[in-house]
Amino acid sequence: MKTMFRTIAVLLLLVELTLPMGAQSRRRPSSHRSGADVVEIISRQAGSVESQMPDKMYDRVRVLIVEGPINGKDLAFIKKVANRNKVINEAGKGVDNYLELDLENARIERSGGLFSSNSSTRDEIPTSAFSNCDHLLSVVLPSRVTAIGDRAFYDCDKLEVLVMGQRVARVGESAFEGCDHLKYLTMSGAVETLGDKCFANCTVLSNFDVPRYLRSIGKECFKNVPITDFNMPVTVSHIGENAFAGTMLRSFIIPTEAQIVNDNPGSMSKLTEYIVDRGNAYYSAYQGLLYDTEQRTLLSCPPAYRGKVTVPSGVTAIAAYAFNKCTGVTAIDVPSTVRTLGAYGLAGTRITSFVLPASMTVVPAHLFDGCTNLRSVTLHDDVTAIENYAFANCNSLLAVDLPLDLTSLGDHAFYRCTSLQQMAVPGGVTTIAQSTFHDCSAMMSISLPQRLTSIGKEAFRNCNTLRSLVVPPSVLTIEKEAFRDCKSLATIDLSGRLSSIGDNALRNTALTELTLPAGVTHVGKKITEKCDKLQRINVLASTPPTLDKVNNNKVPLYVPSQSLTLYKSAKNWKNFKNVGTLD
Repeated sequence: MKTMFRTIAVLLLLVELTLPMGAQSRRRPSSHRSGADVVEIISRQAGSVESQMPDKMYDRVRVLIVEGPINGKDLAFIKKVANRNKVINEAGKGVDNYLELDLENARIERSGGLFSSNSSTRDEIPTSAFSNCDHLLSVVLPSRVTAIGDRAFYDCDKLEVLVMGQRVARVGESAFEGCDHLKYLTMSGAVETLGDKCFANCTVLSNFDVPRYLRSIGKECFKNVPITDFNMPVTVSHIGENAFAGTMLRSFIIPTEAQIVNDNPGSMSKLTEYIVDRGNAYYSAYQGLLYDTEQRTLLSCPPAYRGKVTVPSGVTAIAAYAFNKCTGVTAIDVPSTVRTLGAYGLAGTRITSFVLPASMTVVPAHLFDGCTNLRSVTLHDDVTAIENYAFANCNSLLAVDLPLDLTSLGDHAFYRCTSLQQMAVPGGVTTIAQSTFHDCSAMMSISLPQRLTSIGKEAFRNCNTLRSLVVPPSVLTIEKEAFRDCKSLATIDLSGRLSSIGDNALRNTALTELTLPAGVTHVGKKITEKCDKLQRINVLASTPPTLDKVNNNKVPLYVPSQSLTLYKSAKNWKNFKNVGTLD
């Protein structure tokens, strides 16, 4: 008889799930199967569920109904049932081992101590109670439950249906994180707190009723949950950082009392506007963009915003990541009042030109990273530093006039600026950092300052059209792969105080002749590997530098006459087939 009722309930459930949100009643897991795989246990005493499991049903049960008092010991046994490797039917054949669990009329009692592995607190789902249950298909929680513990259903990756009782007030950290098949959720209207990562990566959960008295939403709570609408309760006062990252929301409403940790609710690719309720002490909105309450700082532009943005006069700062991934923004008018721009501030936009505010002396890290339509940038004379990745991946950028007062160029500053054709580095710069011009494949000429002392790892790698280069005599070190794959580089002047040249520094270039100056003390391995046009190597040092590994040993080597014997016996130098003198 109960099986018939459950079959009818499934049909009602399917109808119910087609109803609009708010019209759905409580969802209960039900089975189409025969009574042979259904077990109902009415507990008289907490801790007795395992002993009441009928003989041979442990391997057969696929619908488990438990009523009455239970505790941590019982929940541990139920978890064991949900983790069985196989289920056998009446005929002795293996069948799918998914478990539907109904605990609606169970009540959880306190058990165990502080260090007990099966402890439980009255009317609470314990921490990790059902975590990693790969075969748990649906659950109805006890109607009396008031809290769901941390990681209670973490990574239950087959869980499809979850019904909370209407008394649940707190859902713990990562309670349902990774439940990537969870489709149907009946959330308690009494919930006030949703913990960090509570529903993170529930990637098919697109519809549920938002608790009307919700107060706190934890960090990354709904990360990558494909919700398109979230009816934000007016009671919400705390929103964790990245709480809605990866959702499909089109509007984001910030209630009067709400504050967002680090002013960052997360990147939402479909978001077109922020809406701030009147009276909020922390935020305001203007033309859909989010500002602080006094509109002194532009905090965030919705990623799906389209067209030109006009920042109002009086704004003094554009926050880090403010326009990050706003691929529909084609122009930004910045008033003269702006004094600071944060890292990644304009990254990923489709602006074509930009004038840096006159009050700024530093181009922040990643400021223009990924601005693929950016063709020109104006930097005023007082700029002294360009930080890491500031112009990385600006593959339409044709030229940049670097200010004369510039003293610092960061790592990857112009990485993959594939249209950049020439560059004059100002005299105050002493270091070309790692990958500063890496993959500037259209770079035909560059002048380096006379005070330069080092050229970093991969600094000019893949500058395919660079034909010649004069390295200033002040340079002491050239790090590994600095000019690797500069396939058109036919001449390079290394005269001066150079003392060290790193591994593969000139690999796969078009050099026909290489001269290492007298001060060189260390030569890395394979510095001329794949230099197929190389016809001659000249080493001016009287004492053979350390050579990590010989390559191109058939290329004629020329050394000072007084040092010929030393080179012919020195480690790795002695492997050259043809060694002559420079005299």
